[in-house]
Amino acid sequence: MWTCESHSPVGSPGGVSVRTAYTSDGDVGNLYVLSLIEGEERPMEIAKYTIAFVALFNYGGLVADAIVPSGAKQHLFNPKWPPHAKFHNGQTMAMGIISGSLSLAILFGSRPLTLPLFLIAAAVAANYFVAMALARAFPGTAWSDPEFAVRLPRPLGLYPQQLVTYVLCTLVLIAVALAVLAH
Repeated sequence: MWTCESHSPVGSPGGVSVRTAYTSDGDVGNLYVLSLIEGEERPMEIAKYTIAFVALFNYGGLVADAIVPSGAKQHLFNPKWPPHAKFHNGQTMAMGIISGSLSLAILFGSRPLTLPLFLIAAAVAANYFVAMALARAFPGTAWSDPEFAVRLPRPLGLYPQQLVTYVLCTLVLIAVALAVLAH
């Protein structure tokens, strides 16, 4: 007859627990099992790094709108945009940098990373993209200015930032579900 107990030994690598199995005659065997099978650490780590990936994309507004020439000429360096439109573009880029940085600080600066802190980090990382998805609901908005719309690639029939927005929002939902189910 076998009896089992599980524990995480001091100094064990993250995400590893030990299951000690005892037989009736006193023999002992140790099995190292990934916490994906034995606990909640592994799904939480996957969720954490998924949100970190989304948080890094918050810097994409700066990269796409100010640095990459094809995007910059449609946004920050578009001579047809009035100064106030460029102001709001700058505001959006700054909000992305702040949101991404704050989310990463929560994810990697909090010990332990609790579920409530994780959910705050996820909301902060998703904020930029949820706002982008909702922006189209306001009158007179479009995913692209008319002079650029014809030349933009349309993977899956979507504008590039539209596709990225939907994919990243979906990743956030998956990561949150994974973290919540792990707890």
